[in-house]
Amino acid sequence: MSITTQQLKALHPIEEVAGRYVRLRRSGKYLVGRCPFHHDKTPSFTVNPATGRWRCFGRCATGWLDVIDFLGWQKHGAAWNARNPEMFKEVLRELNNCTLPIARALPPRPSIPLPKLVELSSDAITLLTRAAAIYRARLWTMGDGEGGPETPLGYLRSRGFTDETIREAGLGYCAGDQVLKYLRHTGIPPELPRQLGLIDEEHGDREFFRGRIVFPEIDERGQVTHLAGRKWSKRLGVKSPKYLALKGLDKPLYGWATLNRNPSEEPVFIVESLPDGLTLRQWGFAALITLGTALTETHAQWLARLPRPLVYIPQNDEAGMAAVQKWQEAVGQGEVLELHIQIEGRLVKDVNDLAALPNGRELFGDLLRLRNREESSRSKAA
Repeated sequence: MSITTQQLKALHPIEEVAGRYVRLRRSGKYLVGRCPFHHDKTPSFTVNPATGRWRCFGRCATGWLDVIDFLGWQKHGAAWNARNPEMFKEVLRELNNCTLPIARALPPRPSIPLPKLVELSSDAITLLTRAAAIYRARLWTMGDGEGGPETPLGYLRSRGFTDETIREAGLGYCAGDQVLKYLRHTGIPPELPRQLGLIDEEHGDREFFRGRIVFPEIDERGQVTHLAGRKWSKRLGVKSPKYLALKGLDKPLYGWATLNRNPSEEPVFIVESLPDGLTLRQWGFAALITLGTALTETHAQWLARLPRPLVYIPQNDEAGMAAVQKWQEAVGQGEVLELHIQIEGRLVKDVNDLAALPNGRELFGDLLRLRNREESSRSKAA
């Protein structure tokens, strides 16, 4: 099966490849670390996951380069020349054959510890990360969908997501045959993907997320630890669930791994749906996603110990309100923020409903300011 250079780059994101050589930490929209190509006392190596580019702002003084250049620098240093046919082919072969070293373990962050719901092996994380890369490449190769939601990418854009957000979140699309081809091509036995739930043995090893937009849970090292999918293809039918999460793993609290868990007055918003959480992050807010109305006891314990204000946002229906009330009781702290916003005579159903509006961010900001004024008035009255 032939593969283009662009597809190869999409399958091997720069943050994933560079993270196998460099300890990266997030700094805004970038990842930074000590440059692996010179003695670097202060972090000068910078990765932009949104563009798939990296550069050294220190002694190397490179411009913005791609993942192929990164491996070229690893092998040849400053002598690397992408225009040299032999050098270029050598790096392409290495990237295509996945002959990369194992990622270095990072020290734990000095804040609330992150307990593991399930012990993921390195093989499992590698497989999930590779599957997410395959889905991500498919999302971008199906077409840009500029005329509307005729493609998964077009649908995401119609829901208010920018291309930068889509790339940074690592969203993808499962067409239904890509992971199976990858397994056959690499010779990976089906036992592990079956255990994880990537393929369904009861239905002939059919891909679990076929016809769905896939949302990965990504840790601080850029590795994927869980996957969930939102129905997109009409072939799935009306009886197919709107959302599915991997059945072989315990459900995580999406966003917890990368959340700033140090003391802060900035609130953390708790929502049940993936698009809602991603919308809030695009607007610059911290958000955690429960993947449904249920909140596990473990997750409630994490939130109870979080030294930041909690704000629960229900979906505008009875089930949504009932869910957040249970969350609030289980955690023992936090406030509820209802979306009392009407558009053309109807209440918005959720946060992502606002994102599809040109002024959705402003409407949400107005709601927050109103809430803050009301809280201030109650405090003064008390």
